[in-house]
Amino acid sequence: MNKKIEKLFEKNIHFNFPPKNNMRIELVPNYNQKFAPPAYYENLRLKETKSQSQTESQSQTESQSEPQYKVTQQGAYYINPALQDTFRKNEVKTLFLHEAYPGHHLERDTVLLNPQIPLELKYSSSNNAYVEGWATYVEDFTLDINPTMEEIIGKINYDLFRTVRIVLDIGINYYQIFDIKQSKNIMRKLTLMDKQDIDYEVIRYASIPGQATTYMLGKWEIEKIINKYKRKNKEEKLNKNILKDFLEIGPISLEQIDEILSNKYKFST
Repeated sequence: MNKKIEKLFEKNIHFNFPPKNNMRIELVPNYNQKFAPPAYYENLRLKETKSQSQTESQSQTESQSEPQYKVTQQGAYYINPALQDTFRKNEVKTLFLHEAYPGHHLERDTVLLNPQIPLELKYSSSNNAYVEGWATYVEDFTLDINPTMEEIIGKINYDLFRTVRIVLDIGINYYQIFDIKQSKNIMRKLTLMDKQDIDYEVIRYASIPGQATTYMLGKWEIEKIINKYKRKNKEEKLNKNILKDFLEIGPISLEQIDEILSNKYKFST
């Protein structure tokens, strides 16, 4: 599927995505298979190294230079073999787009390897609408790369699932009108998810209030920003660069990103 998606991207997608560099594909470790979703992404790992100027001299000017980093481990796409019998094969493409390429792998590599983005932003956990919104946004490319009818149904089920959990998250944590049992029953009735997935998801909503809402809410806001620039700029070059420009700004608020892009392309938001 990885190789198939790369070929389809080259042929069908009208954006300049950089190539998928050195992404590992691994199995979820045994100790985590019982608790893990069907797949997830783990960021590349960086280690700070001293620049040559810092090692040669300890002058104040040089000591204030930007730190250097090297990659100690490439990012990895983890697949959970414990769910292979229940995982719906028609969702493989959408899941890969979200967790791997051009979802989390492309977004995280772009941010973490960009020397212009401060370290405190690279690993910021407060911009989930950016990180998960991006990965959910690119799920829509399922419909652009020769989907089968089964894959279209799988994509629709993902959209349904992400919408249902907005309601559950808010109902559990803000209005407090759903308990754990009620939430599981709602997911069982309104999605195609199996028992283990449902148990994992509902515990997650109760444990991390608001996190599940950021997927679709972030996607809708990113979609609005991207489509605005595509409408106002008919040039093919811009359409190919707008997503790259979006990612290279980094994980700040989507309102700030909109303002930065507006200033760059010189038109009013």
